[in-house]
Amino acid sequence: MIKLSGKARERLLYLISPIGLVVVWQLLLMAGIGDRRFIPAPSDIAQRFVKLIGNGELEWHVAVTLYRVFLGYIIGAVPAVAIGLLMAMFRPVRIFFDPLIAAGPNGSKPHTNPSDRIIEERTLVVADWGANRCRAP
Repeated sequence: MIKLSGKARERLLYLISPIGLVVVWQLLLMAGIGDRRFIPAPSDIAQRFVKLIGNGELEWHVAVTLYRVFLGYIIGAVPAVAIGLLMAMFRPVRIFFDPLIAAGPNGSKPHTNPSDRIIEERTLVVADWGANRCRAP
């Protein structure tokens, strides 16, 4: 029997877990659990993928999707950069847009003071958790 190191075992689990999920997904649908109209089986998806590649439809759909992604990025990025530059150059613009954007190191700090107020029924509550992303050692 081959003895695997800890890292090799982790890599193997990373590989096996999605494969296992796909196998369980296929078996459940083959057993009649689930409706293939709403959750197609992996084998159905693979057959459709091969068909779309064969008739050239996949390339068209990928091109249209990428066009929409890039167009959406441009529609969002150009105004964002313009507003950011205006905020950096003009204080009134910054004062106007800053509460709307609320980003940066202070973006997740509370915008109100804590109190002993009891939250009543039909009260709007906004839960805002700031999060820092860090890597485990």
